[in-house]
Amino acid sequence: ARRTAMATQGQQLIGGDAGRKFEEGGDYDISNGPRERSRGCTDCLCLILFLGAVAALAVLGVVVFAEGDSRILDSFSYGKNFQGQRCGLDIKDYQYIYYTVKEGTVVTDTPSLLDLRGVCTTECPTKAETTGVVQRPQSVCQPEAVAAGLCTWYGAEADQFTNYCLDAAIFTHGAVTTFDPYFGDILDATGFIIAMFLFSFIVGFASLFVIRTCAKVFVWVTLLGTVAVVAATGYVMWDNRQSLATQFGQSEQTFAICGYIFWTIAALLALIVLCSFKSINLACAMLKTAALFLQDVKSAMVLPIISTIIQLATMVFFGVMLSFVASIGLQQDSQPDEGDEKGVCLFPGSDQPDPFCVQWASDSRFVPYAVIFTVFMYFWTALLFQAVSKFTTAYMVGEWYFAPVDYHGEKQLPGGNTFCDCKLLVRGICRGITHHLGSFAFGSLLVAICRTIQFLLSWAKRKEKASGNACTACILRIMLCIVTCIERFIAFVSEQAYIQIALLGRGFCTSAKAGFGLAVRHPIRFAIISRVGFVLGVVGCFLTTGTTALVSWLLLTKVNLPEPFIYGKLASPTAPFAVSTFLALLVGEVMFHPYTMCAKTIVHCFTADEEMSHSAGRAGATHTPQPLQKFVEDHCDK
Repeated sequence: ARRTAMATQGQQLIGGDAGRKFEEGGDYDISNGPRERSRGCTDCLCLILFLGAVAALAVLGVVVFAEGDSRILDSFSYGKNFQGQRCGLDIKDYQYIYYTVKEGTVVTDTPSLLDLRGVCTTECPTKAETTGVVQRPQSVCQPEAVAAGLCTWYGAEADQFTNYCLDAAIFTHGAVTTFDPYFGDILDATGFIIAMFLFSFIVGFASLFVIRTCAKVFVWVTLLGTVAVVAATGYVMWDNRQSLATQFGQSEQTFAICGYIFWTIAALLALIVLCSFKSINLACAMLKTAALFLQDVKSAMVLPIISTIIQLATMVFFGVMLSFVASIGLQQDSQPDEGDEKGVCLFPGSDQPDPFCVQWASDSRFVPYAVIFTVFMYFWTALLFQAVSKFTTAYMVGEWYFAPVDYHGEKQLPGGNTFCDCKLLVRGICRGITHHLGSFAFGSLLVAICRTIQFLLSWAKRKEKASGNACTACILRIMLCIVTCIERFIAFVSEQAYIQIALLGRGFCTSAKAGFGLAVRHPIRFAIISRVGFVLGVVGCFLTTGTTALVSWLLLTKVNLPEPFIYGKLASPTAPFAVSTFLALLVGEVMFHPYTMCAKTIVHCFTADEEMSHSAGRAGATHTPQPLQKFVEDHCDK
């Protein structure tokens, strides 16, 4: 009766297809694995629309690269001196820039950033043997700096980064005086860093085994811990109602009522957990199955690396594009008056020169619309790449779930059981690009529109906050909240659609109805898998990173490591430890980033498998992997 009511509710919410169950021999039959389109593509009109938007972006790119002033952008890569001139460009004979104080300035410690002035030089200053401000040879400084009494140095050690000579102590409040020893330690510990990088993979697979073994413990601790935290919050508010009332100027009764409300919420949560005992245990089995998939199909961990590279390239491309769009109508501010050592471009509220020193032209009305379009295209493109990644993961999970098992109990896959065997991965990517790119464009378009509106509302909210208009700021907050809720709902439906596109091979709308229908009919499963799966993914990443970091620190500080791990004596273990930990974090992210998506796809596969078995008169799902088999055996007859 409950399932029938859920199905009816799904039909009322999003149409009749939402209540259509998976049946063997029906339109939603995936008993032989993901259904594949033999030819053609889904949602072709959306693909045409996306290609048209890309063409418009290309035209805009031609315009902005022709009209934009790249010299303005040079202010970001070439340092400006105290006169607003760019070292290496405006002053070609002095290609480096360093920051110093004027002759006669008393420096007892690291100088403040606002006391420094940029000076063009032919070479970076070296650390002085004496304390205080010293004169540098006049030949290494621009003549204007010599005349202004700025060909000086306060004695610290300066490191060269491109055409900048920087004192590390300025940015670390004196904690770090130079970066050179850290770079040297990293080079000397290259062998150790490589070894710990490989070790982090071993820890990652061990973490997958721990999650597979202890998923049930993690889930129940998370759920019961949530109930306990809510109840404890209510007790703290009730027990400290007197002090809280005094602190916040409210009555004791107000905080007592808040405590009762928290206790009521905790009681409801506890009741839901107890009534959902079977669904929670099923979710635990599915989470174990997700870990088993990553252990079997190791090439799935290659996908996050590819996705990260593509996303970074997308960010760089649109960042450059946006910079050129913003440079249309930008003009260089006037140069300082003769003899004015500080220049005319100052940071607000200080006498420190602004190193960028640009202003907008009054007739640049085209730029805001170009910026909005560029931001929108970034969201659309990045989200489309994410959709391809999610589809590929779902496709691989679907193939693995419904694959036949050989006499050794192993899944018979077309490839993908090792890092180097990427046949299944490539097959999934190609299947998505050749047949479903239009559907990905459809789903990502909906989310991109919402995110662009969020971007504009956030910008408007900051502007109104600065102006002090409380009424308008309140309206903007409400609008932003509404748009955020809509965006999250569309993103949720789109994710379910991408999974069903991988399983059914249908278009976006049909797949979205099928996926959302499953979520409506089995809300507890989907809620637990979504939240707890994310938590377990974070736990796995933390285990990989934390274990590797602990072992790295113990080896660096307690063990005298021989060559080729460590060459010579390290000045400090900090830099090799930081690099090893960072690489372990990357490994953990790569190994556990697909985990949540795998878990979500498995709940789709299992639920569809279960419904198809019921339609054929069988008691339970028939394609269940090993972690789910015990659950089916225990509950299929109940």
